Amino acid sequence: MPYVADQVWDESCYHGASLAAFRKLGNEMGYALVHTDSWYPNAFFVLRTELADSFVEQPTEKLTDWGRFTEPPDPKRREWARV
Repeated sequence: MPYVADQVWDESCYHGASLAAFRKLGNEMGYALVHTDSWYPNAFFVLRTELADSFVEQPTEKLTDWGRFTEPPDPKRREWARV
């Protein structure tokens, strides 16, 4: 979702960030996505300088089955940010 400084969670599905957004941020900060749980909440990032030279990053689709998730409906029809 777009950043809003005074955002307060309204107990809807309209919150948080996608794995793609976290991966993009991690890349910008020198981290590689190395693993995800088979269920939504956990993704693990490691500093690239700590990884073996032989480490090969996998595409997000290979690390997750999250493609089955879509943007949840938002009754207030707020916009989702695209990454």
